[in-house]
Amino acid sequence: MQEATHWLTILRLVGAGLGVSIAPECVRTIASPDVVCLTLRDTKVFSSIELASLVGESRTIVERFAHIVKALNAE
Repeated sequence: MQEATHWLTILRLVGAGLGVSIAPECVRTIASPDVVCLTLRDTKVFSSIELASLVGESRTIVERFAHIVKALNAE
């Protein structure tokens, strides 16, 4: 068993035949041709995405984006 924290490293380990991994869909775009990515069907897995910004952020674009995210999250 190998452990890694970066997806490129994980994909290289898989490509070298040192294991398998369950990864988010976006990892497929960086997988090398020697790695097979299969879609898991009928799964009930959810992932949280967080919004982070600097304390005291005052740029209008950041404030508006945060407002949109908060509104969508309230639905």
